[in-house]
Amino acid sequence: MSYILGITSPLSQNPAAALLKDGKIVAAVEEERFTRIKHACDVLYPNNSVNYCLRSENIRLEDIDSINVSWGSASTILKKHISLFSKKPSPILIPNLIYGLKTIRKINKFISNKIPINYYEHHRSHLASTHLCSGFKKSNILSIDAVGEVDSTCLAIGTNDNIKIIKKYDFFNSLGILYHNFTGYLNFIPQWHEGKVMGLSSYGKPNHDLSFIIDIKKDSYRINNPIDNNFSYLDLLKNVFRYKKLEKHLDKNINLSRGYALSKKGISTVTYPFGDMLYKNLGGNYKKEMNKFIQKEADVAASIQKTYEKALISITTRLHETSDSKNFSLAGGCALNCLANYNLSRSDFVDNIFIQPAANDAGSALGAALLEAARHSNVNSKMEHAYLGPEYTNEEIKNTLDKHKLDYQYHEDITGTTTELLIKGKVIAWFQGKMEFGPRALGNRSILSTPSGEETQDKVNRVKNRELWRPFGPSILVEDVNKWFIDGKESPFMTLCFEVKDDKKELVPAIVHVDGTTRPQTVSKENNKMYYNLINQFKRSTGIPMLLNTSFNDKTEPIVCSPEDAIRNFKKIGLDYLAIGNYLVKK
Repeated sequence: MSYILGITSPLSQNPAAALLKDGKIVAAVEEERFTRIKHACDVLYPNNSVNYCLRSENIRLEDIDSINVSWGSASTILKKHISLFSKKPSPILIPNLIYGLKTIRKINKFISNKIPINYYEHHRSHLASTHLCSGFKKSNILSIDAVGEVDSTCLAIGTNDNIKIIKKYDFFNSLGILYHNFTGYLNFIPQWHEGKVMGLSSYGKPNHDLSFIIDIKKDSYRINNPIDNNFSYLDLLKNVFRYKKLEKHLDKNINLSRGYALSKKGISTVTYPFGDMLYKNLGGNYKKEMNKFIQKEADVAASIQKTYEKALISITTRLHETSDSKNFSLAGGCALNCLANYNLSRSDFVDNIFIQPAANDAGSALGAALLEAARHSNVNSKMEHAYLGPEYTNEEIKNTLDKHKLDYQYHEDITGTTTELLIKGKVIAWFQGKMEFGPRALGNRSILSTPSGEETQDKVNRVKNRELWRPFGPSILVEDVNKWFIDGKESPFMTLCFEVKDDKKELVPAIVHVDGTTRPQTVSKENNKMYYNLINQFKRSTGIPMLLNTSFNDKTEPIVCSPEDAIRNFKKIGLDYLAIGNYLVKK
């Protein structure tokens, strides 16, 4: 029996750990779910995540064959920086190199020297996390994020367990960093709120020409990055302090330190170089109000969204022409842009598309473990589901409810009871089974409601303290996806958008975005029987085979993990009921 552990590096945006048993994924979880600090950015070693993975198999760290880190070795980092510096000297590369090398020392500090430690390049880990989980024998693979070591975008072709990289873009040409800059320019939190920019883009028109900042060819792109010989630290500081002014417009409960160029981990020193270019070409900044935006703001969001989509199409075109494959596997933080994924999936050179559910840095921990497993044998790791985190018994749940002295009732048929309340328009937290891996709640740590009420979207947004213009997606029975969505297909991880059919939109207004699309999760009986039965009972009563589904958390917290987290959030936000295990708690 072989156990292989994968972890993220101390520079990770989403610290996590994943465990393979004989090449099969048995556990994977993000550190934020235990620390209760969103993204857990300041965690150097995902200790809680590692411990959970070990507990899930009742083993000790000494039973692990190897620990595999999704970050290059010291020699790899040094070679990459020397190579890039010789091509494009920049003062920004020096601190980036220093912090990259420091990460190696920090990893060794936390891990016993008795266990072999392997280092895999960040983007190769991302590539493995998606191709080796896709079920495709051959696929075109993309990893797109802000930066890993020195690379930001990586194109590859996967054949069985082999991954051949054919093109890399360095961090001077980072699509992730470019999108971060527009996120900050629109007075959202960079590296946190890119999803808000994507949602806002549907309200605008892409009427801004962004060729001053990015040149997109048929099969490539190039970013006009001001970080070069003429870029000074004074320029950098000027942009940093401009972003620092965001604090007066944003929720003070959120730890913003990671988002700024002077963060103590240092990697963010490359993140915000475009400030002056944006202000010069697009005008002044916007004062953010919770539930309002101006049209120009939406137009800027639409422009960067459309520009990112064009760049994505250009590089995927190159991949297809190189491999002649119509299968695509995506990972990296940018792969969570479901609107871009939707437009890619509609291209005539795409038949099948798989997006790693933990496409952010968390998934790279899984990728590193898979790369090590592939060295020794064939990997059998197709991801049918993402339910890889902790679960809790009814006894554990009851003990927690009693500790908080809550009034609750036991229901043998908790799905039937919950269905009746959903039909009445109640907003219910649904806490069941194993926690999901990745940033999407997929029916085990979810807030649910009917998708049919005109007022439901506003109601649930208020429950979660979100902007009222932000959209929601549904969980739909997999056999009904084509009946409700144009060109609908299986999408179990909420990583694709589809257009809602015209004759269905008025039936489910709470999940239809302003552009007519929605981001669904398809639910099968094989992968989540309890959640499937809940939706199916709702369908039998209403004729609607879906529920509005959003993550169970307040906007300042990660998705809940434990019964303790669930009860604290239930008390804090405006939910009507909590269905936790077989127990129902009323507000």
